[in-house]
Amino acid sequence: MTSSSTARTRREVLAALHRRPVVTAVVFGVTALVNLAQFAVPGLLTHLQRTPAGLHGEWWRTVTSLFVQDGGLVGTASNLVFLAVIGAMAEQVLSRPRWLLQYFGVGIAAEFIGYAWDPVGGGNSIAVCGLAGAVALALWRDDDRLPAFVPEAQMMWCGVLIGTISSVLFIPAVIGGAIAGNLADRQRRRGVAVHRYLAAATVLTAVILDVARNIHGGALTVGIVLALVTGLPLPPCRTPGVNPPRRVGVPGRPGARGPTVDRPAQRSSSARWAAAASMSSSANTAIPLRSSRAVVTPSPGTVVPLKPPS
Repeated sequence: MTSSSTARTRREVLAALHRRPVVTAVVFGVTALVNLAQFAVPGLLTHLQRTPAGLHGEWWRTVTSLFVQDGGLVGTASNLVFLAVIGAMAEQVLSRPRWLLQYFGVGIAAEFIGYAWDPVGGGNSIAVCGLAGAVALALWRDDDRLPAFVPEAQMMWCGVLIGTISSVLFIPAVIGGAIAGNLADRQRRRGVAVHRYLAAATVLTAVILDVARNIHGGALTVGIVLALVTGLPLPPCRTPGVNPPRRVGVPGRPGARGPTVDRPAQRSSSARWAAAASMSSSANTAIPLRSSRAVVTPSPGTVVPLKPPS
């Protein structure tokens, strides 16, 4: 892939997001730096990963194990990529404090599940499962703030999680997740409602992993339950393809608040010009102010004192 095509793909992904994933970028950067240090400093993984010592004095391991990776270079790259993708998806439907709660709250809770099911290990994948749980709830509600690439990303992540049950299952599960995501995206493009099937597939993935006593199943389950209990903020506009209503200032009156106007997320340039002209003309329409003697029609921004009747 050339640098120009990579830049174009990055622009397309950012264009699909209605809000920049700032928290995702910060957590990604910190985790990546710790991962680099892990490979540069021998023994760092051993001192920071989850072990039974985390329950017997070395309490920091419950948190630091979310910043190191025990899957080598491939596992590290995979976890960072999915952190960026699923983190950006979740940040479209969660406030930033709620994003942190879903990520670190679920991650820390899953560490305690790990002490019982998988006492030694490390990785941020269980924290990403918390975000995937919130995305599953948003899918069930058909939240139109989710980006268009959700089907492929969510199903691919489910495939990767299923693959962690056994090394024999890994490649078939990843391929199966990719195929399922591609088929779901094609159906979505044809107008078929697939959002609840994707949410159900996420729940089914959690059940399968829980039966296998896989730590990712516990994390995904906690993530779904936390999203259900705390709830997601309702989308401000339920019309597909439309952004939340925004306040528009009245021309000629700095700081004034005008009428609420719905702005489509994607509209042609001619439609944008027509809407702008319509708002401008309506905002500059003079409003008669009635006094006891005459009707005064001021220009925009003019304060007209009204003389009291004698």
